[in-house]
Amino acid sequence: MLFDKISISLKLLILSILPLLVLVGVLFYEGKVLYQTQQDSYQVEAIIDLALILDDITTQHALERGLTAGFLASINVTNKHQHKIALLAQYQKSDQADNELKKLMTLHPEDLKNVGTDITQLIDLLNQKTIIRSQINQFEQEQKSFSYYTSVNHKTIDTIDRLTAFINDTDLRRELNTLVAMIWLKERAGESRGRLNSVYAKRTATVVDYADIHTYITSFNSTLKLLVNKRNFHTKSDLVNATVMPVFTKINAIQANFLTQSKQLDNIQGPEAEHWFLLATQRISMIKKLINQQASYIENESRRILIQNTRYLVIDSLLMIAAILVLISLSYYISLNISLRIGNINALLTRSVNNNDLTIKMNEEGGDEVTQIAKGINRYITWLKKVIKNVEASALEQKYLANHDSLTNIANRNLFFSRLTHLTNQLNRYDRHHAILYIDLDFFKKINDDYGHTVGDKILQQFAKKLVSKIRTVDTAARLGGDEFAIILEEISPEQAQKVSQKLLEEMKEPLLVDHLTIKISLSIGITFFPNDASQDPESLLQQADQALYLAKKSGRQQYRLFDQELRDANEANNQLEVDLTQAIKNQEIFPLFQPQYCLKTQRIIGLEALSRWQHPERGFIPPTVFIPLAEKLSLVNALTESIMTQASKHLLSFIAVDPDLKVAINISGSECSDPHILNLTHKLLAQNKISPEHIELEITETVLIENPVTSIEVLNKLHDLGVSIAIDDFGTGYSSLSYLTSLPLDILKIDMVFVQGIGIDPQQEIIIQVIIDLSKRLSLKVVAEGIETQEQEDFLLKNGCDYGQGYFYSKPCSAEDIHRRLTLNNLKT
Repeated sequence: MLFDKISISLKLLILSILPLLVLVGVLFYEGKVLYQTQQDSYQVEAIIDLALILDDITTQHALERGLTAGFLASINVTNKHQHKIALLAQYQKSDQADNELKKLMTLHPEDLKNVGTDITQLIDLLNQKTIIRSQINQFEQEQKSFSYYTSVNHKTIDTIDRLTAFINDTDLRRELNTLVAMIWLKERAGESRGRLNSVYAKRTATVVDYADIHTYITSFNSTLKLLVNKRNFHTKSDLVNATVMPVFTKINAIQANFLTQSKQLDNIQGPEAEHWFLLATQRISMIKKLINQQASYIENESRRILIQNTRYLVIDSLLMIAAILVLISLSYYISLNISLRIGNINALLTRSVNNNDLTIKMNEEGGDEVTQIAKGINRYITWLKKVIKNVEASALEQKYLANHDSLTNIANRNLFFSRLTHLTNQLNRYDRHHAILYIDLDFFKKINDDYGHTVGDKILQQFAKKLVSKIRTVDTAARLGGDEFAIILEEISPEQAQKVSQKLLEEMKEPLLVDHLTIKISLSIGITFFPNDASQDPESLLQQADQALYLAKKSGRQQYRLFDQELRDANEANNQLEVDLTQAIKNQEIFPLFQPQYCLKTQRIIGLEALSRWQHPERGFIPPTVFIPLAEKLSLVNALTESIMTQASKHLLSFIAVDPDLKVAINISGSECSDPHILNLTHKLLAQNKISPEHIELEITETVLIENPVTSIEVLNKLHDLGVSIAIDDFGTGYSSLSYLTSLPLDILKIDMVFVQGIGIDPQQEIIIQVIIDLSKRLSLKVVAEGIETQEQEDFLLKNGCDYGQGYFYSKPCSAEDIHRRLTLNNLKT
C-alpha cells in the first residue's frame, strides 16, 4: 500500500493534520456563526430602523384617522372649525412620515430587498391619500376614509411582521414578534379611539358603530392579555405597570360604560370628543413609548450578541492556534524521537550487514513499539547466530556429501572432476606431469548376482580403503559410479604410475573376507598421462583412460594398459567419425535398405522393414551397431530417424503403387517414444507424401518400457490413434513388464532371432517361442519371427501359429529398386 511507503514522520504529520482539520472546521463553523450573527445584527438594525419608520406611519395615520372621524362627526356642531385645524396639522405630520419611508427606500434599497414588494404596495396605497382627503374635506365618505386609514396601518404592520422571518437568532426573533404584537396593540387602541371619537363628537351611534367599537375593544383586550399573561419579553413589566395607570383605567371605564349602553343610542353620555381623543392619544403614546423601548432593547441585544460572539471567536481562535502549535510541536517531537531511534536501528543493522557483524546489540531502554522492535531484532540476531552456525555446519556437511561418495566416503565424480580441472588449468604455468588411473572391478555384476548387493557394497567399501591406503595424501581416489573408480596421481612419472598400478593389481590377488565369505576379485586399469599430445580437458582425459581400460579388459583383464599412440589414433578416428556422422545424416548418406516380411501361409510379401545403412566414403561399411549408439551419444537420433523416415516414405509411394496393401516398418529408439517430435514428424510425412497411416509401422524395443513408460505410452497412443501400426521388436530379450505390455497400443509382436536360431537345437528356446506366440494370440497381436534362415525354422513357426517371418531364408535387405522388382514379380505370380 502507498501508506506503507510513507515515512513515520510524514504519517505522524498526517495524523496531526486530521485533528487540525477538525479544529479548523470548528473555527470555520464559529466564524460562520459569527458572520451570521453579524448579518443578523445588521439585519436587526435595518429592521428596527424600518420598523420605527413604519410604526411612525401607523401612529400618524392612526391620529389622522381619529381626527378625520371626529371632523366628519362634527358637521352639525359649533366646534367643527377646531377639528378642521387639528386635522390639517396632522396631514403635515402624516406626510412627513410618508416621506421618511420614501427617502429610506431611495437611499437604502438593499435594506428593503426582502420586503420591497410590500413597501411598494404600501407607497401605492399612501399615494391614494390625496383622493381620500379631498372627499373628507367635502364631508363625504366617513366609513370609506376610516377603512382606508385602517388598511394603510394593517399593510404597514404586516410589512413589519414579514421582516421578522429573516432573523436567525431565536431570542431576537421572539422579541421582534413581541414588538409587532405591541404595534398591533397600538393599532387596536387607535381604531377604538377613532370610532369612539366619532361617536362622542356626534353623540349618537349606529349598530355598525357599536359592532366595530366592540370588535376593536375586544381585539385590544385579547392582544394585551396575550402579551401580559403568555409572552415573555423585555418591556413586559413596563406594559403591566402601564395598564394600572389612570389613563388606562379611565379609558377602560369609558369603554365599559359605552358597551353597557344600548346598541342603538342617541344622546350618548360620556366625555366631550376633545377630552376623549386626548385621553385615548395619551394611552397610545404610552404604548408607543413601550414600542420604542422594545426596539431599543432589540438593537442593544443584537449588538451584545455580536460582541459576545466576536469575543468567543477571538478566544476560540487563540485557543485553537495554541492547540495547533502544541499539536504540531508534540507531533514533531514524537516523530523526531521515533525517526532518530529507528535511524539508529537502521544504522546498526547497516553496519552489521556491511561488516558481516552479528555482535551488535540494539538499545532496549523504554517500553514503546520501537523498543519492542529493538528487542525483536536482538532476539532475531541471537536466533540468526544459531541458524548461521547450524547452516555453516550443514553447509560443510552438504559440501562433504556433494563431493564424497556416500557408500565408500572417498571422493565422488564431482570432486574428482573439480581437482582434475584444477590441475589442467595449471598445465600452462607449471611443467608438471600427472596420471589418471581408471579402475574397474572385473565381473562385479556376477558378484552382485551371486552374493547380493549388500555383499557387493561391502566389497566396494573394502576396496576403497585399499585404494586410499596405496596412494599419497596429495593424490585423489574417487568412485565414479557402480564398480568404477579413478585415481589422480599428481606430479608423477609414467614409471611411478605403472608401479602404483602394479601394486594395486598385486594387492587384489589376496581374497577379501566379507560376512564370513572369502571372495576373490580382480582389477582392470587404464592409464593416461597429461599433459600429452591429445586434448587436455578433463572429459577427454578420462575418456582416454577409459579407452585404455577397455583395452585392458579386452586383453584378458587383471592388468593395466596405457593410453598410447595406437589408442590416440583410434580416438581421433572416433572423433572424426562423429563429425562425419553429422554430415552423413544431413546429406542423407545414411540410407534405408528394405528386408521383406512374408506371410508364412501364403508366402506373399506383406511388409518391409527399413534398415539403416552407412557406406562411409573412406572407411567403407559402418554397421548400425556403431553409428546408432554414436548418434544417441551426440543427440542425433531424432535427425537420423527423420532422414530415414523421409527417404522410406518416398520409396513407399512407389511400393504401394504396385501393392496397395503393403506397409513399411521403421525402427525408432526408446528415447523418441517419449518425445512428441516423432508424432509431429509422422503427421508431416503423411501429409507431404499423401500416404495413408495404415502403410506405416513403427517398431520399438522393450527399453521403452523401462526408460519413460508413462510419457512413451501417451505418445504411442496418439500415434496409434492416428492409424499407424505399433510393433515391439526383439521381444523376450529385455526386461519388459507384462503390465506395461498390456498398456501399450500394440499391433505386432516380433520374436527375436536369438530364439528362432535355437529351433531344432534348444528345446527351451522352442518353448519360449511357443509361449510368446500363445501370449500374442491372447492379446490379439500379430506375430513376426526374425532371423529365419532354414526350412526347419519356418515349418516350426508355421506349425505353432506364427503369422509372419523375415530373414535370409527369404531375402537379405535390398535396395528400393530390388524391392520394386520383387513386388512386381510377386504380383505377376498371383
